[in-house]
Formats: sequence, structure tokens, C-alpha cells
Amino acid sequence: MPYSIPVQETLALLKILAIGNQDVAAGRTKPVANVVARLRAKRTTSPQR
Repeated sequence: MPYSIPVQETLALLKILAIGNQDVAAGRTKPVANVVARLRAKRTTSPQR
């Protein structure tokens, strides 16, 4: 019998969390301040629609 939708969603979220934890452990993350600064700089230099 397949899992119910809430169980499938919970398992998917747990998998995403595990992948994130692996990225942190492997050093594949960047400080949020650096990412925000880069996005803000990109927003101010890109043409407006």
C-alpha cells in the first residue's frame, strides 16, 4: 500500500533537510550576508522591466 500524501510530503522534506545538512558538513554553503549582498548588487545593476 503506498504512503499517504502527508507522509510522502514529510519524507520529501526530511530528504531536503538531510541534503542541506550534507552540504553544510561538506562546506558547500555561503554566508547569507554574502548571498544577500550579491543579490542586491545584481538587482541594482540589472535593467528594470
